[in-house]
Parts: sequence; C-alpha cells; structure tokens
Amino acid sequence: MKGLASLSNKAGKETITESILRIVTGVFMLSVMVFLTIVSLLHTTNIEYVDGEREKAVFYDDKIILNLFLLVIGVVFFFVIRPYLKKFSFKGEVTFISLWTIFFGLIWVFSSQTAVADDSGWVTNTALQFSKGDYSAFEQDYFKYYPFQLGYVFFNEIFMRIFLVFGEIEKFLFLEVINVFLLAASYIAIMLINRKIFKNEMVQHFTVLFLMFSLQPIIFTGFLYGIIPGLAFALYAIYFEIMYLEKNKIQYGLLSAVFIALAVMVKNNYMIVLVAMLLVALAKLISRKKFILDAVYIVVACVLAFSISPAVKGMYEHRSGVDLGDGIPKICWFAMGLSESSMAPGWYNSSCTVGNFQYAGHDADVATETAKDIIKERSEYFSENPDIRKDFFFKKVTSQWNETSYESTWINKVQGSYQERGEIANKVLYVKEDKVKRFMDIHTQLIFVAVLAGIISCLGKRNIYKMIFPLIILGGFLFHFMSEGKSQYILPYFVFMSAFAPYGMFCICEFLQKGFNPIDKKFGITDKLQCVINKVKDLDQ
Repeated sequence: MKGLASLSNKAGKETITESILRIVTGVFMLSVMVFLTIVSLLHTTNIEYVDGEREKAVFYDDKIILNLFLLVIGVVFFFVIRPYLKKFSFKGEVTFISLWTIFFGLIWVFSSQTAVADDSGWVTNTALQFSKGDYSAFEQDYFKYYPFQLGYVFFNEIFMRIFLVFGEIEKFLFLEVINVFLLAASYIAIMLINRKIFKNEMVQHFTVLFLMFSLQPIIFTGFLYGIIPGLAFALYAIYFEIMYLEKNKIQYGLLSAVFIALAVMVKNNYMIVLVAMLLVALAKLISRKKFILDAVYIVVACVLAFSISPAVKGMYEHRSGVDLGDGIPKICWFAMGLSESSMAPGWYNSSCTVGNFQYAGHDADVATETAKDIIKERSEYFSENPDIRKDFFFKKVTSQWNETSYESTWINKVQGSYQERGEIANKVLYVKEDKVKRFMDIHTQLIFVAVLAGIISCLGKRNIYKMIFPLIILGGFLFHFMSEGKSQYILPYFVFMSAFAPYGMFCICEFLQKGFNPIDKKFGITDKLQCVINKVKDLDQ
C-alpha cells in the first residue's frame, strides 16, 4: 500500500507535458467512444459469406430500444452486485481469473480442434520445418513479401524444438494451449496494472467480471498468429514500465524494454503499445527529474524493439544462406487502407501489397513510389467526393470495431479442424452461433459505455497512468483508420478496453449511488432488500 500511496502522490503533481498528453488523449478518445457507443446501439456488423466471397462485412440495423434496455440491465447488475464483491481478496481474484481462463481455454482448444491455414499455416508449418533444419520455405516468396512474420516463426520454433524431443509433431494444439496460458498471464498483468493505477478495490472486482465474461479472447486462442503472445508481452511491458516509473529501479525498466521488444517481434502492430509507453515516459520526464535513467530506459526500449525483427530475419538469412530482401514496404498497407476491397472498405487488397511488389520487380523503392501515388490519388478522390469519403471511413471503422466477435468464431470455422469438433465448439460455432455473437455484442456495448464513462472521469483527474490504456486504444484506432482494416486486428484493443472498462463502470456506479442515496434514505430500499436476503438465508438453513 505504501507504493500505491507514493504513486498517488506523484500522480497528483501533474506537469504541463502530462496534462497535454492526458487532455489530448481524452478529447480524441471521447470522440471515438461516443461514435462507437452510438453505432453499437444502432447497428451490428457480421462477417459472412456473400456472393462467393469468403469474408465480407455485412451491416445490419439494430433495435435500439432493446439494446438500451439490455445496457441498463448490465449497469444495474454491476450496481447491485457491488456489496457482495467486497469480501474477495486480490490474490483470490487473480487465482480465480487465471483458473477460469485456463479451464475454459483448454476446453475450447480441445473441443474446437482448430487447424492452421493461410498465414497461420505458413508461420506454424515453417517453424516446424526450421526446427528440423529445413529451409525450403524460403524457396517460395511468402517470407520475401512478409519477413516481419519471422518473429512469430522464431517464437514457435523454440517450442517446436522442445516438443520434438517427445516425438513427431502432427498438429499444433500444443501451441494453442500455450496461447491459453499466455491469455491467463495477460489477465494477471491486467489485474496487476489496474491495482497500481486505479488503487481501488471495486475496480479490481469489476476487472474480474469484465474479463471472465469476455468470450472473444478465449475463442481466439485457437488462432496461431502471434496476437495473444504479443498481447501478453505488451501487458507485462506496461506493468514493468509503471513499476520502473514508480520505484526508479533500472531492472524494471530493462524488463519493460525486453517485453515490448518480444511483443513487437511476434506481432509488429504492438509498436503502437511501444509508442504509447514512450509518450508516457516522456511526459513523466520533467516531473521525475531522472533524466539519465529515463533516457537509458527510452533508448534501450527503442533499440531493442526496432532491432529485434531485423535481427531475427538476419539470423534466418545466415542459417539458410538466403537473402530475403527488404520485403513489402510498410507504406503499401496504408495504400491498402485507403483502397476499396471486396471484404469491406480498407480491408485486404492484394493489388496494393503483393501485386504492387511483384509489379515493382521486388524493388522496395519502386513499390514505395507506387504506394505513394495510390495514397495521393485516393486522397484527392476523397477530397473531391466528401459523401463517398464519409461512407468509406464509416464502413471501414464500423466493420472493424463494431464487428464484436472480432472474427473469433469466423477464424475457427474457416481454418477447419484436425478432427471432428466437440459438442461445445459445435454449438458455439454453428448451432448457437447467433446467440453467442449476440452475447458478445451486448457485452461489448457495455464495455464501450464503461470506457466512455472512464474517459470522461479521467479528463478531470490528474493521473497520466490512468490514460495508458486509452492512449493505446487511440493509437490502434488511428493506425487502423489509415492502414489495413480487419476486425481480427481489433482483438487486442478489445482486451485493453476490457481492462479500462472496470474503472468506467465504477464511475457510473458512483454517479448512480449519489442519485440513489436520497431515494434509499426516504424509502429504505437497502434495508428492505437486506431483510429479504436474510429471510432467504433462514429458509435455506
């Protein structure tokens, strides 16, 4: 508790840089969450087969009155349950959410029997080949196009070599099991972070509830693509950064730098988390007055994060004797993000990436210039056609953030299975899929509202640490607003929102309590309710 008090005191003395970062983040996130909340109440987005397209975003109108009613039910649930959560300890709740996640995660993995395919198949099968000294995968162009995927290949290869000691590997369920344990580790990190930055037991209790009712990440454990390992590494990087900034111990800073580098290695998109972490560290630089120490932390974090993927690529080039080249330039994904797609506006369009790179003769400089031309042409087109621009970006944003399954069920279905699926997976993916996705939709709407409330509260609180999750979410929103869109890419930000939503729900309940107190005092509602509960207990006995 002494450490928490220390953090609270430091948070109360906010410098101009911290205020600017907090307010700018808050204002932009306020706009984002108002938009997402309204859209989620009015519309639903699904990923479906349409006109022969395997993956297409379809937009439906919702019944807003029903959504509002269910939203109220959700808020009332949290409001009413508060007194019954006070008896739970932090250690007990950490143990519970860990076991809950592992239990249901393992059930899902062995019931779904989800196989690998497409990109997931490339990174896992290649890792198996590499673990046996076979580099024939480099004879094809996949890693010449996407060398950044080698980080997750390397991650998988480590485990492949371990499991090969026990026999031949025929399927990759053990990697999905690792995903389950890493998801549980992610939730432990969220509990630790929230305890540090919010210093409120009710927020801690609410965190468990929001995480345990989040189905999407558990179903996502069947997808081997680096998203869940990267999420775990990123969350521990955030936790150790907060520990470093609080205690000024360089070992925490080094752990933070190592973890964010690992996150970036397995999934490049976690650079967004790195940027958010650096902004917080820079904002705290003046108030902390630990200039040399902070400079070392910032430099080490940047060097490790920016060098780890090239280092892995160089290692594989050395081992195989194959020069993979520079790969498709990153700017091509921004050209894709502004282009039309059969899936949804700004989603995957091979002509902007693979097609462009092939046409350029695998010359990254030529491909870059072509991508710049596409961006310029599309920008001019949008400038001249504001209605088309509005429709494009509205559908692009809603097809990602308002597709509240985040392709968790879709991916499991389209990737096939190693054997016949179990009863649970069959119901989730087929028989009861509509009901499962409806639950996800309602749960996500509640998260959106809670995040919105939390942002409003943080605008008036001088504590930059509370803004770390919103800052990451805002970074993800802006990145996928401009770059390639896909709802599966939003899954990490859904988890970050699930981590911040408990604080927002706490703020909502506090607001309601202030309004409820005069009514309760007049009519004795709480006393009458307790009397009913006591009578029920007597009957049970």
